[in-house]
Amino acid sequence: MSFVLPRNHPCLNKDANVLELLGWFLAEFTTLENVLKIFLLRAVGAELQAGYFLVSRVDAKALTPKIRAALRQKHRLQDDLKTLLEEIGEVADVRNRLSHSALEFDDKYSEIRCIAFGATMSGGAVPS
Repeated sequence: MSFVLPRNHPCLNKDANVLELLGWFLAEFTTLENVLKIFLLRAVGAELQAGYFLVSRVDAKALTPKIRAALRQKHRLQDDLKTLLEEIGEVADVRNRLSHSALEFDDKYSEIRCIAFGATMSGGAVPS
């Protein structure tokens, strides 16, 4: 299987900055997460409109074991599908850390500071 980036992909733009690329990654992963939600609803035989509100706040980290469990009820899962679902869960960990972090980039160094859920940077009491 080969992987080719689309012609106007931000990763191919030499002038794209790191924050633009991170934004692209977060947006694309959100699309994948929505597909996983629909995949789970199909796997359990739920009606999409009625069932979507049940999974609307579930992230990919929690979705992948649920999909595996739902598919195991009816099918024998291939090892490559199991591995793929596990790897999506690992990427979800990275996405969660990035989306809940305050990123600072400088010419000399770069730093990622994690912010506790609900904290703001304006109060000055942001944990490092």
